[in-house]
Amino acid sequence: VDGAALEKAAGETLGRFPQMAVGLAWDKSNYFYIPIDLPVPVFPGDGTTVRAMGTDDTNGYLFCITYKDDTIHADWFHSLADGIGFLAFLKSLLYHYFRILGLSVEADGIRTSDTEFEAEEAEDAVMKIDLADGNGYPRVPAFRVPGVTTQGDPEDTVVQIRLPFSKLHGIVKDYQASPVTFICPLFSSAVREKHCTAEEERPVIASVPVNLRPYFPSKTTRCFIAGAGIPYDQKMANLSFGDILDIEKGLLDFQTQAHELARDAKRTAVETLQLLDADLPIEEKCSLVRASIEQTSKQTTYVITNMGRVDLPFSLEQHVKELYPCLPTAVNPFTLALVSYRGELVLNVAQRSPDTGVCERFVELLNGFDIPAEISKVYSFHTMRYGE
Repeated sequence: VDGAALEKAAGETLGRFPQMAVGLAWDKSNYFYIPIDLPVPVFPGDGTTVRAMGTDDTNGYLFCITYKDDTIHADWFHSLADGIGFLAFLKSLLYHYFRILGLSVEADGIRTSDTEFEAEEAEDAVMKIDLADGNGYPRVPAFRVPGVTTQGDPEDTVVQIRLPFSKLHGIVKDYQASPVTFICPLFSSAVREKHCTAEEERPVIASVPVNLRPYFPSKTTRCFIAGAGIPYDQKMANLSFGDILDIEKGLLDFQTQAHELARDAKRTAVETLQLLDADLPIEEKCSLVRASIEQTSKQTTYVITNMGRVDLPFSLEQHVKELYPCLPTAVNPFTLALVSYRGELVLNVAQRSPDTGVCERFVELLNGFDIPAEISKVYSFHTMRYGE
């Protein structure tokens, strides 16, 4: 990687994405974004240096880009963008980088400095959704792996699993399932085997962030997601795999109806805004938010997010060998991040424990369906801090 060219490319990209050119400020009752015009946060390094976002560590920005050898790492604050939104930024960065190097590359729909920024790209699209009536999917307590805490500044162990997407797609199609509904019962089964007693009645619940753009079209790069949950309990474990998939598909289909997603997303947004508008000191608001997160986490055993297939124009793709996300664990024992690129599915499992037994069992279960999955590497990861 040419560091000077990457820094110049990041500057051009940031000019096209002004919603990313912000820092953090606060008063007695709230945090808020402020526009900043400082050197772009591009540094040499392998991504392992733990920086404090919003401080001199990142030139005040809430994202940073590092590079070493042939690899570029990017970290960002989730409030700036969700995975789909930040991918739009990364595609633009890659386009500008290769163009600066003098390579012939095509934009082909990428938001580049040759296109105009539109205000819709930075809007809070959730607030434009009408609050729909819905039955509401019942939330129940999930099995929680004991001992998971954010205290002590813990780091994650990431287990990377690879498999041919075509092989998974063929089997998923045979079962009339989706990659997520196929993977969830297998991973949940591995969690139950490792951590649950025979008497455990609480289900293992996979929390699934759902991209709202297909339901409510928007160009926003900001977080535009709602939540769904896929349970797996002892009763389901005794069913045939086909029956399990039918049950999970039905539950997910109900939760991903447009009006149900709208209800979930808008309710969360409204409750958050009510808290932000409350006449309370910032310390008390932070305490209430932490308590809310802890309460919500009791309904989740792990998180699985699927970015789907990443497509780059061929002129770019021939220069980018791999592209994959990693989702920090936060208050969860496991987070799974899936992406399909150049015919391969990469699944990064971030986990709080260094014990890889759950992932090894999960791979065995995939192999049992003649899916040639394998653990390609295991490495440590530490999420960025946020400074004041």
